[in-house]
Amino acid sequence: MHVLLVFCAPSFVRFLALLAYSCATALLLLQAPSVFAADAVMSPDAGSFAEKFDPNVDVSGQAQVGFMLTNVIDHSKRKALQNKVDLTSLQAHFQSTGAKKGEVICYRLASRDGIYSARWTITLTDDIAVDASKTNVFQVRIKSVNEDKIAHYTTRELVAIATVGSSCKDDDRRYISSSWGDVQVKDDTTTQTLYLNSDATQVTLHARFSELDNDANIIPHKSDCIVVPSSEKTIAFDTECPFDIPVTHVVKKLAVSAVNHSTVLPVIRMPVWQP
Repeated sequence: MHVLLVFCAPSFVRFLALLAYSCATALLLLQAPSVFAADAVMSPDAGSFAEKFDPNVDVSGQAQVGFMLTNVIDHSKRKALQNKVDLTSLQAHFQSTGAKKGEVICYRLASRDGIYSARWTITLTDDIAVDASKTNVFQVRIKSVNEDKIAHYTTRELVAIATVGSSCKDDDRRYISSSWGDVQVKDDTTTQTLYLNSDATQVTLHARFSELDNDANIIPHKSDCIVVPSSEKTIAFDTECPFDIPVTHVVKKLAVSAVNHSTVLPVIRMPVWQP
């Protein structure tokens, strides 16, 4: 799923097939000091940025659409995190994975209504160490000719997903989270959210966290994902899977399982850890 404009069939079986192949927040409402702040800059590879703005889109988008890092929120409140998107504030976070010089970050943006999409690559010029601090947070500088058209999207309506590996077709690429602006915390905790196009199938998220230097201290997590209300246009994605994580921990494992009517579908695992 590295070609942004490849679309899913509506069935969840198709969702699973695309998810296995596919390669994830917000300006924050809290006023607490920022913990994860970008102190370096990344720019798209020359000629790699491509975007599409099509108000007439009427087909579904990618199976896995976003992986975003946010502050802790009350997920029952649909008005939460409704800040407008600022394209100059996009950040890439490497808390759960390192990266090597020469590896490629494959980025995608998608709006929930399916109208806007973009993709690009970033080839790393230096190694990035595994680190649960601000030292591996990067500002991602992109320029869009459609910036005025997409300025009305909120941070839950336009989401990013990124993977890093030897190429965009690397089966061993790892997921990294993104954010809109500096990430702040509440009670030493942040929220990560996985955005899916699951055709409103019942989906459960499974994760395991550990302290960066203490694999023995494992925190298991399991939670039901949230279906976006039908009153909101959900062409590109219709499901949000949020989970809270202490700022001292990293995601070691991430997966989703699903039930399609009475059929239990296989668990799909997504690599997020690379020491």
